Amino acid sequence: MDINKKHTRHLYRPRTPNQHAAFLTYLNYVNWDDMTNETVIQVAFDKFYDYALSWLDSVYALRSVTITNRDPPFVTPKIKSLLRKRNELMHKGSTDKADSLTKKITQSITNQAKTTFSSTSRGSKELWEKNPKGDG
Repeated sequence: MDINKKHTRHLYRPRTPNQHAAFLTYLNYVNWDDMTNETVIQVAFDKFYDYALSWLDSVYALRSVTITNRDPPFVTPKIKSLLRKRNELMHKGSTDKADSLTKKITQSITNQAKTTFSSTSRGSKELWEKNPKGDG
């Protein structure tokens, strides 16, 4: 057992095209009268905010994932959950779905690296200092 390993629980909202469609469909049936008929702006905003949070929670439910200090720096909650899903698909024998998920993971890691290293010039001392593990 590694006593130096630090576990951090992260909450995130996975977003899929199906969820977006469900959310838009849900918004078509919302009765806005409760908010638009309110005369006090702060009360109207508070009502809207409460409704919006409940809509988000119902369609885009919060999920949790644990990231440790041993995970590579590019691992975000989204990437970690995709890796777990791919692992699950591989164990079930759904290699086609797992391969398609691999492409999505690769793109997510690439985007994360671009975000992390976009502010530094190539080959600079700053770039090497961005490596949190200090090796390299």
